[in-house]
Amino acid sequence: GEIRTENIGWQEEETNPLAEASDPGIAEAVRAYYGNRTEDNPFAEEYRDLQTFVKRGIYADTYLAFVRYDMKLQGIYTLVPGLETLYLEADPDGEPGAFAVSGEFPDAEAASMATVLAGHSDVQRLIRDVQAAYEKAAASDALLSETLRELESRTPGA
Repeated sequence: GEIRTENIGWQEEETNPLAEASDPGIAEAVRAYYGNRTEDNPFAEEYRDLQTFVKRGIYADTYLAFVRYDMKLQGIYTLVPGLETLYLEADPDGEPGAFAVSGEFPDAEAASMATVLAGHSDVQRLIRDVQAAYEKAAASDALLSETLRELESRTPGA
């Protein structure tokens, strides 16, 4: 296959810190991904206030993105904070600078990369922050917490 350039130091937090994505191609790809997510999810009206944090992946032009969002559920006023891990790579079929975004990992190597990066303390801190924000939102709105319980009972594996 193609020769891929490895990102030196990708696996160390010191050399691969969590950073807010500044690449417009990444921002655009993430926005489009969540636009499509709204169409796929009957309960989510929209995903707002997307904040995309990235770490470099194993190879050049690959990233692991941690996207923090506020989800607006149908008929509920309080927004639900959430965090999703996405895999990004340069899109070979897109414009130059375009990225392909996936919620799935293309192979075992990418999945183990995600495990390594998600273990970094800066990512763990982000996960805790979002978890706390989620719990606070649920505690503040009885209708929301009821709806979240219903949704969880419908989702296999949740």
